[in-house]
Amino acid sequence: MLLLTGCASNTKVVTQYKTVERKPPPALISPCLRPFDSPPQTYGEAVERDPVWHASWRTCANQIQQLRQFYGIQ
Repeated sequence: MLLLTGCASNTKVVTQYKTVERKPPPALISPCLRPFDSPPQTYGEAVERDPVWHASWRTCANQIQQLRQFYGIQ
């Protein structure tokens, strides 16, 4: 009988929540910028711009990925 008396006690579990505000670094929340505002004038200019656009998109995608990692989103 002595072993069962420990199970009969009324134990209260208190859960306390604490809000922690986490702010990402400013570099991760800056807007993604467009490298060009005007359309290309020639086909050759468009071809030359392609790597610039690609690098800009890659930078923006990397920024989003780093934000996901910061907040623990997979």
